Amino acid sequence: MNERALVLTVAVVLLAGCGSTPRTASGPAAPDNAYRFETGPGPYSFDFDVETGRYRERNLHVPSDRITVTGIIQIVTSKADANWGGWGALAAVELAGATEHDNVGFVAFVTFPDMDKIQLGVRNGFGGTREPRVFASLPLSEKGIPFEVKKVDADHVTVSVLGIGRTVSVHRFEMTRVRVVGSSGHVRFSDVAVNAAQ
Repeated sequence: MNERALVLTVAVVLLAGCGSTPRTASGPAAPDNAYRFETGPGPYSFDFDVETGRYRERNLHVPSDRITVTGIIQIVTSKADANWGGWGALAAVELAGATEHDNVGFVAFVTFPDMDKIQLGVRNGFGGTREPRVFASLPLSEKGIPFEVKKVDADHVTVSVLGIGRTVSVHRFEMTRVRVVGSSGHVRFSDVAVNAAQ
């Protein structure tokens, strides 16, 4: 075999290897950024101490398409930064789907100019924005804030915090997980349970 034929053979073999996609019995291999889920039935506790502008998340399995998520959040400290748009600590419990616009649920956050208050809001997935609709506020403290997020049907989610409840219309989507998020501060979640709704 001459040198030119050898180079051509090696090139064809390398190109064939680069063009193939690893497969499993059910199709292409999962991407490297596939969601990682917590194990066990819960309840779960998470303690996130996160730098400004960063976030940490945990994903929980959903037992059905109608669920109730309960637990307690604490915003221990908030790390606000003017370079980050005035946002401080954030804690969210979201019913999540395949895209960012599918995230609906409860969010508690601290933001400029009210850095001494925790704003309580609901994300409904409409309008291509992730800005929450605020329904109440509390003084910033380390006190635990009990919450309940309930998907009552395909079009509605109920959020209850400290006895204040809101049922909102939400963007219709296929729920794949519960997403628990902490950002820009020290945020704790405790006794987080995910159950099929009655």
